[in-house]
Amino acid sequence: MVECHSGCRAIVRISWRSANPGQRFFCCPNTGYDCGFFMWVDTPMFNRASVDGLLKMKNNAEANLKAKTKEA
Repeated sequence: MVECHSGCRAIVRISWRSANPGQRFFCCPNTGYDCGFFMWVDTPMFNRASVDGLLKMKNNAEANLKAKTKEA
């Protein structure tokens, strides 16, 4: 079990930023008061380009769907 700086059980989230897409990290579970705790769960990804490419494809597909929905 990993605890944040405030002593709570840290939660796991997934990064979808282009710098670290798909990487899991621990953070503070408190939404009102975030103690700033952060720690990577995974080791850095060696094939990050694949995940970044998938993220770009997802974003493009969503943009295309949104454009087609507006046309209809």
